[in-house]
Amino acid sequence: MSGFAPVKLEGIAVKITESTVMDVALKVAGSQASIVVTAESPLVQTENSSRGTAIEESQVRGLPLPTNNFQQLLTLTAGTSGSLQNSSDLGRGDAAIYVNGQRSLSNSVVINGVDANSIGTGSTPNLAVPAIDSLMEFIVQTSMYDASQGRNAGGVVAAVAKSGTDNFHGDLYEFLRNTDLDGNNFFLNGQGTPRPTYNRNQFGATLGGPIVKDRAWFFVSRMMLRDPQHNRRTILHYLPVLIHYL
Repeated sequence: MSGFAPVKLEGIAVKITESTVMDVALKVAGSQASIVVTAESPLVQTENSSRGTAIEESQVRGLPLPTNNFQQLLTLTAGTSGSLQNSSDLGRGDAAIYVNGQRSLSNSVVINGVDANSIGTGSTPNLAVPAIDSLMEFIVQTSMYDASQGRNAGGVVAAVAKSGTDNFHGDLYEFLRNTDLDGNNFFLNGQGTPRPTYNRNQFGATLGGPIVKDRAWFFVSRMMLRDPQHNRRTILHYLPVLIHYL
């Protein structure tokens, strides 16, 4: 409006399940001047009393995962614990997570705002989890979440998938493990027993881009597993085309 100084906000991060509030003072314009605010979301959440840790894309891609299951990173949140994962597991939602001493059945999982709990048990086993390359971020809320999130006594796990942009983007990847690259077990080495045969190929691709520039976008992801030792050739994750529009 005429008579007031212009204000421009940039670089304001809004993390999953969190509210970001920016206070802007309405100032009368004097001489030619403008205010530019460039900041990240505050470390202290003053809008609600929920507690949790958001795991962003850089952490998801940078930390080692034996089966490429993002649930293995859920224990990075304070108040959570879990058992050591077996690298030969199928890679589905088989990561048992315990929040504040509650059972693993006491958690709730939401993916892109949709209930993703196992039917009947309310737990995560045999849940087809998203591929790590398709995730933007996720969070574990451990306590004091509001009625929009609450349902169980444990934690609330919420994940958001990537979306398309005005530029086409994607990737091809393969996580390879075979006998030639693996080291032998410490105890087998001590007995002079050669390392057992182990081959595992986990591969996939993602693709996102515009349908109508500045109006509609798509994103799709697919991940597969080949595990000859267990006679497995499985589609671990197939994210159908997600369409976002304004």
